[in-house]
Amino acid sequence: MKNLTFYLGFIFILIFFGCKKENNTPINQLSQNSFFDSSVQYLKSQLTSEDFAKLNLANKRVLRYKGKNIGVQIFEKNESLKKYLLLKNDDTSYSANWIDMSGLKGSENSFQNGTVTLESINNETQIDLEVKNNEIIEVVKTDKNLLQRQVTYYNPSDKNYDYYSREEEEAVELPDIIINWSGPGGDFMSLYWLFNQDSESEGMYIQGGTGGGGGGGTSAGGNDGVNSQDNVTAAPTFNSPTHPISDVKNELRCFTNTASSSYSISVNVNQASPGTRDVFDPFSSFPAGHTFLTLEQYNTDGSSITRNLGFYPKFTSKPGDPLTIATFGDDSNTPYDISIKISVSSSDFITVINNLESQPLIYDLNNFNCTNSAMDALNSININLPSTKSNSALFSGNNPGDLGEDIRNLNLNNFSANNGNRKITRTVSNSNNQTAPKSSGGC
Repeated sequence: MKNLTFYLGFIFILIFFGCKKENNTPINQLSQNSFFDSSVQYLKSQLTSEDFAKLNLANKRVLRYKGKNIGVQIFEKNESLKKYLLLKNDDTSYSANWIDMSGLKGSENSFQNGTVTLESINNETQIDLEVKNNEIIEVVKTDKNLLQRQVTYYNPSDKNYDYYSREEEEAVELPDIIINWSGPGGDFMSLYWLFNQDSESEGMYIQGGTGGGGGGGTSAGGNDGVNSQDNVTAAPTFNSPTHPISDVKNELRCFTNTASSSYSISVNVNQASPGTRDVFDPFSSFPAGHTFLTLEQYNTDGSSITRNLGFYPKFTSKPGDPLTIATFGDDSNTPYDISIKISVSSSDFITVINNLESQPLIYDLNNFNCTNSAMDALNSININLPSTKSNSALFSGNNPGDLGEDIRNLNLNNFSANNGNRKITRTVSNSNNQTAPKSSGGC
């Protein structure tokens, strides 16, 4: 009887702890398992049995961005980490490509050259990307049903190269350039191309790891795909202004050094994700945010002059291609969520204008972008804005996200005392719903 009681008690303990262990399974792990299972069910419905059999379901990763599952990467059986299927799953629609990166030459510590092949999940379309020095120089798209072949050539090194006419530009996606980036934190591969040019994924990258030479970026021994951390990153891409200013001196010529006038300079910050230090939000109207200045002169006769000035790349600047020609833009209609307005003397105002007119027109993503331009202009009159830099692996400079949060958290009295005891006001919002006064006033 004692033995029976002992065995029954032992069995009860096993059952109890077994159930307890199951109930303690992390919620995010259950969520990712469910997400992966739904992705597999979709693949079963779309792939032939032969193609489905190629997949090694034990060697996969659930791709996550900002805590949300966005896709899965499943490697092929008996192949290197350079061959896999990449599926985007947004709960309402799916898109997928077979990826073959085995044509890339190079190592983890060098730029890649060669080809990347993307084949649609239905095998109807194939895209071959020709890569040279880590840049896509040729795209060959083949429609297998129509037997059509389209070749597009690119010249990324020529910043004045006109890729398309305006009509074509709206219909054709420009290539991303980062296939493998060997910097702090490992290599990165663009999800933009690998997700079949889904515009919502532009500027998003699979974070690498132990996968060498631009491969899958997962451990060679397989991966259970359960990861509570993000394994996709988004990199800031700054684009050209909607209203470029061809001659900044001409734009600012009407301002005068008049002792009886009053002057103010506003630093306006459009945060990519208001209220956060995020440097990039692919779903924002300004994905990398923007910092710009509003310059105002108020005269005793009641007239005023207003100009809104932002520093932009003339073309595009992004990690891997951070340098380009710069230009200024008229930011009259640019929204923002954080602004700090500083009253200055007439002489200080003119000093800032002289600084803006003499800034070199070279846009450097990490060292002299729109935020640096505004900071440099104010620094010329000994106003030192906070200078927090991003610690992202793909970006290491000043940026609107950090500057916006720094300004949001400023003690204005202390900031004024440390910067000439100037009159300072601040406007704060939780969304980019503020707009600078329109540029006005002539001479």
